[in-house]
Amino acid sequence: NYEIAIEQAEEALMLAQKAQYKRGMAKAYLNIGNPHLFQGNNSEALKSYLESVRIFEEMGDKKEMANPYSNIGIIYDRQGNYFEALQYFSAALKMHEEAGNKRSLSITYDNIGSVYYMQGNYPEALKNYLSALKLSEELGDKSGIAHAYNNIGLIYQKQGNYADALKNHEASLKMRKEVEDKYGIVNSYLNIGIIHSEQQNNYSEGMRNYQAGLEIATEIGVKRLIAMLNINIGRVHTYQDNHPETLKNYLTALKIFEEIDDKWGIVNTSNNIGNLYTKWGKPKEGKEWLYKSLQLGKETGSIESLRESYQGLAMADSVLGNYKGAFENYKLYTLYKDSLFNEDNTRELTQLEMNYEFEKQQEITRLENEKEIALRDATLETNRKQKYFYVAGIFGLALIGGLLYYQSRLRKKKNERLRELNTELDQANRVKTRFFSILNHDLRSPVSNLIHYLHLKKESPEMLDEETKNRLENKTIEGAENLLVTMEDLLLWSKGQMENFAPQPKKVAVQQLFEDTKKVFSGYQNIRFEYHNPEALEIFTDENYLKTIIRNLTSNAINVFTSTHNPHIVWKAFMQNGNAMLSITDNGPGADSEKFNALYDDNEAVGIKSGLGLHLIRDLAKAIDCKIEVDSEKGRGTIIHLKFISEP
Repeated sequence: NYEIAIEQAEEALMLAQKAQYKRGMAKAYLNIGNPHLFQGNNSEALKSYLESVRIFEEMGDKKEMANPYSNIGIIYDRQGNYFEALQYFSAALKMHEEAGNKRSLSITYDNIGSVYYMQGNYPEALKNYLSALKLSEELGDKSGIAHAYNNIGLIYQKQGNYADALKNHEASLKMRKEVEDKYGIVNSYLNIGIIHSEQQNNYSEGMRNYQAGLEIATEIGVKRLIAMLNINIGRVHTYQDNHPETLKNYLTALKIFEEIDDKWGIVNTSNNIGNLYTKWGKPKEGKEWLYKSLQLGKETGSIESLRESYQGLAMADSVLGNYKGAFENYKLYTLYKDSLFNEDNTRELTQLEMNYEFEKQQEITRLENEKEIALRDATLETNRKQKYFYVAGIFGLALIGGLLYYQSRLRKKKNERLRELNTELDQANRVKTRFFSILNHDLRSPVSNLIHYLHLKKESPEMLDEETKNRLENKTIEGAENLLVTMEDLLLWSKGQMENFAPQPKKVAVQQLFEDTKKVFSGYQNIRFEYHNPEALEIFTDENYLKTIIRNLTSNAINVFTSTHNPHIVWKAFMQNGNAMLSITDNGPGADSEKFNALYDDNEAVGIKSGLGLHLIRDLAKAIDCKIEVDSEKGRGTIIHLKFISEP
């Protein structure tokens, strides 16, 4: 009873706030978030969990902080944001390891395995599920062992190894019966039924397992499981073309999901009902259900749900003869499908960026340690020499004075040499950081598109119809050609910068910069680009610095288009108060001013969320005396101005 649970947790929060009891406040926020999480109300759950984390952080209590971290990971996992989910699960895993909590470690390994499972990375998922199994066996936790067998069975199921999948699911079922875990027993019947009905076309055996699970689920009154079993029973009827019975089961499931306010279940069941009506020859009724699914999908923020809804609407419009509507809905389906693929590639590139930052930090730490050791050894050597000087003092004050003078000169030379080496090392690190930053941002998009297409063509060619295949081939070829041009630009520039990373100003035609930019980003056919240069402007600056700034600003603008309808980017060149101006405008979601701190603050940290792009733009703009101004508002988009002082 989620409403009463939330009511009680909020009352606990008020009492804790009144008593200034921080631990009670943090746990109350955690308990407010849990019912919202079960209801599928992800935004409210996330808000409560973040408050819980904030208070636990103030208290320095990492042990308790692991619980909201794990639940935040579950939310991101549901939304398809697997990278963020993995970040939070990994942080929770580290906290549980420090606390030595094997039970929580097992659960967290299970959660991490689920993230990899959803990404289709079954070897990594299996690795984590096996780690969870090992910990459960060490604890003698039969429920945990049964759960791990269940998950391992799901992996084999996805890999098409139905014999091993059934073996693990049946082992899970047997152990769950031993511990009288009725909830788990229902889950095992559900998974065994899926293998028989979905993979082996053994509908009678599938129906037998579904009915056995439904009987127990009804007995214990777990509405969510009752709904899920009704959906799977309905699918069996669909395979047998018994549409009335299918509809009956789907409506039963939908009613239950609405009773427990499970938005995730409502979205998917509505989508199933809509597709059923279309298959049944009733596309008008199907569209009504699909629109309902679409609206709820937008509320939950699930890209996968939106993709499925648009695909169903395209099919319904096609059956009705509304080919224009079918085409528009299919375009939106393709857009969200491509968006999911791009998210996979972005996660891989972000992981590479994380590895680079970690290795760089490790190198800095190593150099600092070596410097400390060198200074300590130098100190010991100095002390040893001083002993000799004191012994030699008996031979005369003159000799002592000479030795001390020699020692002073020697130390001064060493210190001067050490300062020179530190300066050279710092300059080398700055050059390397800038160059790797440029490579990361200017080459990421075309390489990502190329890798995505090759993986898709190799591993899932059946997902590509002829139209999509031709479109992706043309986009990939064009992107690869532009990548070659970009690489030639970067390599020529880097050759001239090997000894001194400094600007070389000259007159630069803005129109040529716009033409280069248009080629680099020509692969983004779903984004409208505009370039305005009515005065045929020329700017006295370093061409390569400015080109890199323009590309990175364009790339950053593209990255914000996660859910923007009809995205477009506009570049303008004009004169204002005697100064040359460039501006980039996007119609993305906009952001708070804090998101752009890295453009102005040299001390802003370079991290996973801030990235290297804004820091790179800041450093390059400063080097060519370019002033940056940002005007961004949530819901309206962002405008960034580049101001150049007229040449002397």
